[in-house]
Amino acid sequence: MSNYVCLLIFIFLLSCQNLAPQNREGFNKRSDSSKFVDDSEKANEGLKDTNGFFLDCQKWSGSSMGYLQEVESSKDSLGPFCFYESYDGKETFEAIFAYKDFVQRKNVDQDSVWNSFKNGCSGDFKDFQCFVFAYPMRDPDKQKDIHALNVDFPVTVRVYKRLNMDHWQHLETVKVKAFKELATIQFNALYGIK
Repeated sequence: MSNYVCLLIFIFLLSCQNLAPQNREGFNKRSDSSKFVDDSEKANEGLKDTNGFFLDCQKWSGSSMGYLQEVESSKDSLGPFCFYESYDGKETFEAIFAYKDFVQRKNVDQDSVWNSFKNGCSGDFKDFQCFVFAYPMRDPDKQKDIHALNVDFPVTVRVYKRLNMDHWQHLETVKVKAFKELATIQFNALYGIK
């Protein structure tokens, strides 16, 4: 019996050693100095953190300012926000910009929001909290009816939150069935509601 107990203690100690943190210098780090990622992370790279949404923001046209629509909330929670939709890159996306400070969001006038946004590209939009919603959509100007919906639902939406400059954290990937559901996802991201 004592041999059996000793064997169990030995196995237990051996398994505890395997659970101890191992020094894996550079493995799975995301930094400019280290490009090591494991195979499963490489496979999901497009679904995780990314960069490049602000590429060529000096050339953006078609930016707008407005309010979220189809969301059940008080009007002062719905904007004003600045919007940009990209149709010409490797993927289509909608970016929404809101002042970082919630108090400032509530008390700001539309002219100052728009002026700050128009000049924001040169400073990486530092005054704004930025979110990107990447999903397939068509350029309304290239549709027969420019007022027609430019998204075919259901659609898969990847949601990103800006970390700094043009580096983004993937928050979630969601299948969306209707415009109202998309607006709710955008509202929840802007206000950190899960």
